[in-house]
Amino acid sequence: MTDLTIANTIKFQLGVKALYMMGAKYFTGDYDSLSFKICASKKVSNIKIKLEGDDTYTMTFYKISKLKVKIIDIIKDVYFDNLLNLISIICEIDVKI
Repeated sequence: MTDLTIANTIKFQLGVKALYMMGAKYFTGDYDSLSFKICASKKVSNIKIKLEGDDTYTMTFYKISKLKVKIIDIIKDVYFDNLLNLISIICEIDVKI
């Protein structure tokens, strides 16, 4: 069984309202990351947020369509208080609470 403590912490840090505004669904977590699909952006369809050893996050933004997976952007050394700001910028959606 996988320990989902970090995945649940990331979800909590993003906040229920922000996740709702993104149209986030299909959450998948493991011992050091959280991945989910968003419906509110035409540019990005999936996001993976991974906790690194130095207590920062690496965010990977994907566009998945049919049989193609395209990495839109990878941002490293992100502190938790910048997660929503970067999602807003990269996904071109407004998720400010």
